[in-house]
Amino acid sequence: IHTVSKSNSIISKKSAIKLAKVRNRVVTSFLIDKGVSQTKILYKYDVIERIWIHKPRELMSAVALNNKKESTCYSFINSQGFTARFESGNSIVFKPNSFDVFSSEKINICIEEYVSKIDFVKNGVTANGEKGMLESQGMYNLTAKCNGSRVRLRKGINYQLLIRDGDIKNPFYAFYGKEKGRDLSWVKGANDKFKMSTSIESGTGVELVEDEFGEEQEVMIKWEGEVTVLSGSFSKLGWINCDRFYEEEEKITMNFKIESKSSIQVFVVFHDINSVMPASKVLKGEYEISGIPKGESISIIAVNTNDENSSGELGYFKTISNSNQKVEFKTETISSEKMTRILDDVIY
Repeated sequence: IHTVSKSNSIISKKSAIKLAKVRNRVVTSFLIDKGVSQTKILYKYDVIERIWIHKPRELMSAVALNNKKESTCYSFINSQGFTARFESGNSIVFKPNSFDVFSSEKINICIEEYVSKIDFVKNGVTANGEKGMLESQGMYNLTAKCNGSRVRLRKGINYQLLIRDGDIKNPFYAFYGKEKGRDLSWVKGANDKFKMSTSIESGTGVELVEDEFGEEQEVMIKWEGEVTVLSGSFSKLGWINCDRFYEEEEKITMNFKIESKSSIQVFVVFHDINSVMPASKVLKGEYEISGIPKGESISIIAVNTNDENSSGELGYFKTISNSNQKVEFKTETISSEKMTRILDDVIY
């Protein structure tokens, strides 16, 4: 930013130097008031002081994590191995002696599962990779301990993530999450592609049928069906993901103006793609998201769920992704219960 003209310098270089310093401090105060971080503002000199603002070519591929989901914890003997099964139908399989401790030691492992777009928004776990937008089949966070201390997998040992009824039309790969402070971003594994398999499952269940008098009766039935499973290998614990980069020929940048009372997080939820992307704050009340596909049905959601008084702040806007569209809306303070109902309706 140049705050002194060439004509000022020609008239008096000494007064131009003083004038630049005064004006630069005024401009800096204005920028900070509009939400630009002090660490992004630099002063550089070529006789006259100038303001430089550091803005990366690509906005951050990370998002601040909110309160994480409650973990489900399991205990098992290292030599026996273990399979953790989740309500989603997905599972994680550890072979016997997977961990770098004695075979007789007890392993305590805690796992967080994030599979729905509501999970992604409420917990700030988004599908944003080091090379752009991701489409996710499920995100997990694994922590393993033995006798109270963290343990690692044995060298060369992998465990399996099994995704039930996953998307089989596109190739998906293993991704690892890098968590720095409260930020999380995803990095693709070394060509660890998920494989597809099918199996026949059978069982019994109860079905309601009408009798000859038109009354419903419970009848035990047997069922059988083909199940598709995607299986992928992972060599590290921590954050893992079954993902693919979402390739689209025309990608756009969208800008939003959102009026809020407190600090919010802004997400773009794709209705037809299993993906949630974070928007980055540019200035106070102004947000931007880059590298998203054009013409997709989306919801823009601004949310703050960290309020200790069982309430939060929420605003949303349904639209089609379009770089020329002007998007402006406000948030409102609502109860946590009402927020859950609205998110269930808006996110799909």
